[in-house]
Amino acid sequence: MENLCVITDFEEITMTRKFHQIESPRGLEQYSIFIGGNFIFIRNERNMTVRFHLPNFGTTITEEVASGWLRKIKTMYPSF
Repeated sequence: MENLCVITDFEEITMTRKFHQIESPRGLEQYSIFIGGNFIFIRNERNMTVRFHLPNFGTTITEEVASGWLRKIKTMYPSF
């Protein structure tokens, strides 16, 4: 995970750019996952969005992969 940051205006950004929303893995339905360019965006139920980049992003997004991302995000941003 690189370039990890919280985005406060994700809704506004989606008006000007195209993002591909993917299905949230089972057990993580409270999170919305979007792909846009080289970035992955994860939004929680309170509309907080975290953006990050993976240097080797070519992997399938599985429940295990998404859970790992969320563990790392919650370590850095416990209120997420």
